Amino acid sequence: IREGTAEAVNLEERSARGAAVWFHLFGGMMFLQGLAWRQYAQETNAKELPSWWGWSVTALAITMGKIMPQSGWPLLLAQGLRVVWRNRSKNIKGKNE
Repeated sequence: IREGTAEAVNLEERSARGAAVWFHLFGGMMFLQGLAWRQYAQETNAKELPSWWGWSVTALAITMGKIMPQSGWPLLLAQGLRVVWRNRSKNIKGKNE
């Protein structure tokens, strides 16, 4: 922990730490969000992702960008903002939930 989360001395160590951080944080969060989305879709028969999904993906992207600035977080940020933007411009069932 003293050496930092993903900023190790050599490239091999940095890659290993980066993979571990992405696997634990991103993988765990996406798994939990997938379960929540499945439950939500079954209960509401929704065809679109709700705003809370977009905001949670956006927050995860910002967190990952702070932890590991040289990673794929901009792609995740774009996905989250896309969901938020679609809900802002359309009247989608569940967008205010």
